[in-house]
Amino acid sequence: MNQYNVTPGYIFPRDTDPNLYPKPHSQEVALVVSRRDIEAGDLEPLLRLLQTLTVSPDALKHWAGRLTIVIDGYNLDPRDVCEVPEIRQFFEALEARWPYLPFFLLRERADYLLYFSLAADGRRLSDKGNPIKTDLEETVTRFSNSQGVLKMMLRFMEEMTALLHQQGVNVDGQEFDAMNQTCRALQKLVETLQPLLRPI
Repeated sequence: MNQYNVTPGYIFPRDTDPNLYPKPHSQEVALVVSRRDIEAGDLEPLLRLLQTLTVSPDALKHWAGRLTIVIDGYNLDPRDVCEVPEIRQFFEALEARWPYLPFFLLRERADYLLYFSLAADGRRLSDKGNPIKTDLEETVTRFSNSQGVLKMMLRFMEEMTALLHQQGVNVDGQEFDAMNQTCRALQKLVETLQPLLRPI
């Protein structure tokens, strides 16, 4: 039996634990979150995995800016993942307990938008104002609470800076510029989102 597509709608086995899957010939790594844990509202398996990314300065440096979120098990669901209440609830709870994920995400607009859309009650819409149907459509993002998104970003910066200091990382040093790169990417995101940060 092929280990993939064991159940229709799943790329990975139905009962897969959260895991990190490197993309061949790339620094990019998929952070896979399964429908099983989302439907159970069980953050613990994912938190155990994520906490390994922050165990040392070397781990922080190794994983910074490399992850892309893959939500598995909803492949046949016609809704965008941001339209699925249990997915949003899962990521809202994750952000409340582990606000560091933006540090580890690819510094790409799409990856940040997916995360903040899920964690801050956003909706990704096509350029015609309808829920997106394919990844190829041009998208805009609307948030029910635009100030909440900005506060979430500020909380991330404060909590992540504190964690780096706790690990003995000099965030102002030339040898570790990952935090500055993340903050610059988020600042650029905020600038591009300003016209779009209006309620749904």
